[in-house]
Amino acid sequence: MKTKPSHFEFKDWEAAIAEYYQRRPHDPTLVFIISGATYVSGYWIMSTASRDFKEVRAGEIKSLYGTVYDVKRFEKRLRRKLSRTSSLSLGVVVT
Repeated sequence: MKTKPSHFEFKDWEAAIAEYYQRRPHDPTLVFIISGATYVSGYWIMSTASRDFKEVRAGEIKSLYGTVYDVKRFEKRLRRKLSRTSSLSLGVVVT
């Protein structure tokens, strides 16, 4: 039996959000996380039922979005900020 991956990491917020939208209908335990970890900053998609999620330390999570509605609000806020400024680096993690 093949096990499904329970943890995905992204540097690109658009790719992370697109992947979350694609996977979430098939796995309602998935959450969207903005990492605050120094060793791997970026965006995570993780199953709350996974061992990986249970091992995440509080300081590693900058923001956690548990519903599609919350992720859509984050995406809308981020796109609005990006449209207002051209000086915002896309390499920076925005919450």
